[in-house]
Amino acid sequence: SSWAKVHRFPPAALARPSCLRGRRESTRRRMASSGIAGSCTSGLGSAERLLRRSADEEDPCDRGAVDGAPMASPLGAAGAGGAGVTDRLPRPLPHRRGCCRRRRSAGATPVRRWEAEAQAIRNAADIDQEWLDLFPLSTAGRHVIDRHKRRFKLSGINWYGASDAHHVVGGLDVQALPRICEIVRELGFSVVRLPFSNEMLRAQAPEPGSVNFDLNPALAGKTPLEIFDEVIRELGRQRVAVIINNHTTFGTWCGGPGENGLWFVANRETPWGTHTEAQWLEDWAMLASRYRSCPQVVGFDLRNEVRATPARIGPGRAFPWLRWPTCSTSTSDGLTADVAEGESWLPSVRVDWAAAAARCAMRLQVVNPDPLIVVERIVWPQRGLARYVARPGPLLPRFEGKLVLGVHSYSWTAPGLYIVKWAIPRRLKPLMATLGMLGIVSWRNHADVAAAAPANLKALMRKEWGWVLEQDRCPVWVSEFGGSLGSHNDMTWLEAFVSILRDYDADWAYWPLNVGPKPGSGGGEPYGMLTSQWEPPPTDSDRRLTLLRGIMAPLVPVGGGSLE
Repeated sequence: SSWAKVHRFPPAALARPSCLRGRRESTRRRMASSGIAGSCTSGLGSAERLLRRSADEEDPCDRGAVDGAPMASPLGAAGAGGAGVTDRLPRPLPHRRGCCRRRRSAGATPVRRWEAEAQAIRNAADIDQEWLDLFPLSTAGRHVIDRHKRRFKLSGINWYGASDAHHVVGGLDVQALPRICEIVRELGFSVVRLPFSNEMLRAQAPEPGSVNFDLNPALAGKTPLEIFDEVIRELGRQRVAVIINNHTTFGTWCGGPGENGLWFVANRETPWGTHTEAQWLEDWAMLASRYRSCPQVVGFDLRNEVRATPARIGPGRAFPWLRWPTCSTSTSDGLTADVAEGESWLPSVRVDWAAAAARCAMRLQVVNPDPLIVVERIVWPQRGLARYVARPGPLLPRFEGKLVLGVHSYSWTAPGLYIVKWAIPRRLKPLMATLGMLGIVSWRNHADVAAAAPANLKALMRKEWGWVLEQDRCPVWVSEFGGSLGSHNDMTWLEAFVSILRDYDADWAYWPLNVGPKPGSGGGEPYGMLTSQWEPPPTDSDRRLTLLRGIMAPLVPVGGGSLE
């Protein structure tokens, strides 16, 4: 019954077998013969230390530079940031290999500087101005508040599709866009988490059949990005806020360790060239500028489900080790190891997600300082939030007043290195069984915990993220959770989990609104809650919607007293 979620299970990390030790030695010899000597030759086990440089060191090979030129604003000198924007932007990542420097390979693609796309779009003129006056949102302790200092609870729904193979939100092939947005409002959701892919930003047309232009004549001739604009405008007309989410790099279903696991692509060219962290920053800066006249865009969710990624990707090129995202507690603009270009001879390099998120947040606040900044925790291996709320740390207090932490939870997820047996390739099952017996990986997931005792699940959620709310540190948005009506395990877990959300009065977003086939994956979407014609289900016919309606209203009422 959970087969539809198989692509969301990250398989286990693969251990380095002893037969590969010779490769490490040969790598050291090649490094030495290339003149990379000294401490570099001992760096395979301490890549993060070797690849860090001082913040004031000049490096003409920064990722954001071409032939040593400094990185420029995506908006140009006359853009939204005005003159001097470049001086205030965080420096891009250094191109640094241990103690040596090397220029970008000849085939590397220069960072695309968006121009026309970065111009602010015109918002819909018929949006309720009294509602728009609630924005921008900010944070006060554990709560999200409106501009009048009243609680604004994020009671949301995910509406995917622009992150997938069709490059547009789901349902446009069977229903009119205004009607879908009206349904979102009728169901009582206050916000939509709207995923997109970096590939969608560059697509020239939606996939054939993904939009019924008889039902949606206003979308004819528009690019996927322009259709994304129309979705945001139409949701605004329905008084539904939007948080846009960089869900994937490529327009594919979000999966395990693979090309969508990190915010950059380290090992190959994409159809649009080299997708480095600098390009990821440019893409986000363009969107921040584009929607600066749309107050209903209340947040930027920087990246979905950051997770370990194979050292190399592609047919016959997957090595048995992973690149590991980490979350440092450094208060500096700590620099991520350079693995975003070319073929790395350091296949186990760690990359610092918290530092990258801080760089992105600084960039966005220069271009459009109003929306919230949502930083999701690393989803695999899955840990708590202590490092994200460290004070001082990479995110706080720097982004206090705008920072929201994102977590995802499903019946099949679990802390640490969690594994789902039926999601493991057959050739790896003996290895995974051994790792499970040794306690290195875990087979016990949230559904198992809930089935044993709901109180145990609440204790686990408290350990993972509930304590942050209890201590009034920062808002935590459970921006993905869901289940299938046809699965007893899912529904047992969901009943217990929604009770926890109610007890914490937490912000949340159910996954998903969508029904029908998943774009490009071939599977159905059993977690969706609309009919096949994208209409609301009959009253009280969907237990999931009944549960959600019980937690939509905040315990601190929106119309009540100030939270100052």
